[in-house]
Amino acid sequence: MNEELQLKIQAWVDGELSGWQSRSIAKLVERDADAKALATELRQTKAAVSGNEMTVALPELREFYWNKIRLQIEREEAAGTKRVSPAPTWDPLAIFRRVALPLAGVAVACAVAMLSVNQFSAPAADEVTTTSDEMSALTFHDQSAGMTVVWLQDNTEQPAQDENLSDSDDVI
Repeated sequence: MNEELQLKIQAWVDGELSGWQSRSIAKLVERDADAKALATELRQTKAAVSGNEMTVALPELREFYWNKIRLQIEREEAAGTKRVSPAPTWDPLAIFRRVALPLAGVAVACAVAMLSVNQFSAPAADEVTTTSDEMSALTFHDQSAGMTVVWLQDNTEQPAQDENLSDSDDVI
């Protein structure tokens, strides 16, 4: 027996079917042993449940109960509309919170923005060259790396250290 047929037998036991459907299910229950067993079991379950069901009675009528809830809601709404804001008072701490704290926040944000702009700017490199007759110096300064390099060069001519070489000899 399929589930759809079982549901129709349950609806027939509960009296929920129309006239022609009810008659066709009644004929099925008379002919089929499984359908008859299911109908008997459903009737017994219905009788057991309805006979042992606890009845709960409200202490007051339904209309009275909902009327109390409606009146409470109306009372709270009326109380909410009658509230009047108190007159403003002179409170220095409240003024400080409303004015100074937001301004301090803006100042901190500006300081962070300025520091980040300086931090992420292109590295500046300076190069300075100084010369004299005897010595020349080349200075390189990299601010982003924090490094300075100074290159010194002696400009005086030194005699040749190898005596075998002279100006007249050709070197191959």
